Amino acid sequence: MILNLKKIIACSTFVVVACFTGSAAAQGNESALRAGDSVVIKISGVPAEEIVVVNNSYDISDNGTINLPYIGQVKASGMRPSTLQQNIQSAYKSAEIYTNPTIQVTPNRDANTQVVFVSGEVKTPGKIPMSPGMTVHGAIVAAGDLTEFAKAKAVRLLRNGKAVEIDLRRVDSPAAQTPVQPGDTIHVPQ
Repeated sequence: MILNLKKIIACSTFVVVACFTGSAAAQGNESALRAGDSVVIKISGVPAEEIVVVNNSYDISDNGTINLPYIGQVKASGMRPSTLQQNIQSAYKSAEIYTNPTIQVTPNRDANTQVVFVSGEVKTPGKIPMSPGMTVHGAIVAAGDLTEFAKAKAVRLLRNGKAVEIDLRRVDSPAAQTPVQPGDTIHVPQ
């Protein structure tokens, strides 16, 4: 009897450790969300007519937020999807909109596979569909070109968490002709 009890305790301990380890590993595999990303949000544990109001794809704005029904702006940029999920649940609960919502946040990677993001001092900032051979200069032209306030000598190309400064005063320079990759962000400062 005591031997069986020890086996049960040992197995229970293993299951608990495995659950926490698996959860930590899953969270470690999540990449942080950023401006321009798209997320799919699904809600459950609320009245059926409310599900269709919230369930949707949301784009993370240039200021790093998503705009959700009833609660407005929620910070998303820089967070992992699991953290955003918890924050949205808390926001709906604290606003007393829903008493016990369950939120699922999934990055919508397909939405951003063939786009670059251009922000700052361009005439139409946002997602720019990529075309074959598109360069940094080409992406800026596709975003309506520079505004009169643009600081062309300090354009930043952000790729895979690294930033490179590009001088666009000479559009024929090798730096200006750098090919863009899906998911790149180009920021034109003032």
